[in-house]
Amino acid sequence: MKNVKLLLLPIACLLIFLFAVTAGPICNYVLSPAYVKDYYGDSYQELLRPTPLAGYIAGKQVISQADKAFSSFLDRESAEACFGMLGRYCIHSDSYPEAIRQTHNLRMLAAHTNHDSGYVWVRYTSKAYDREGIMVTGSSNVYSRWTLERQDGIWVVTSIQEHP
Repeated sequence: MKNVKLLLLPIACLLIFLFAVTAGPICNYVLSPAYVKDYYGDSYQELLRPTPLAGYIAGKQVISQADKAFSSFLDRESAEACFGMLGRYCIHSDSYPEAIRQTHNLRMLAAHTNHDSGYVWVRYTSKAYDREGIMVTGSSNVYSRWTLERQDGIWVVTSIQEHP
């Protein structure tokens, strides 16, 4: 009886681990809005694949770059020069000069890489506010697929696919 109890603990831990690894991708897929599935077609099924360690590391590197872009107030030209494709997520001072504060929430849903290329799926919400606290621009619960390339050892976003 004692041996059975000792055997059940590792099995229970393994089952919990397997559930945690597979539940996230399945939830990302099932709980997303219907228009997202229609817009992305077959590539949307990439969300069902668990993220391997290499994809996770590359994804976190890109998410770090994107967090800086989301937090920046720059004109469009400077944003693109500073952040490349991710410059589109800056609060553009030439379009929203009244914006003085921003909030954002950026979440990696899946990431996969091979040697020098890959992709990251993210979901984000971003809002900018004026001095009175009135929202001047924002996007909410946006699913986006970023294509990646490794350039000089750094993962760079080379294209962004996002529902208009």
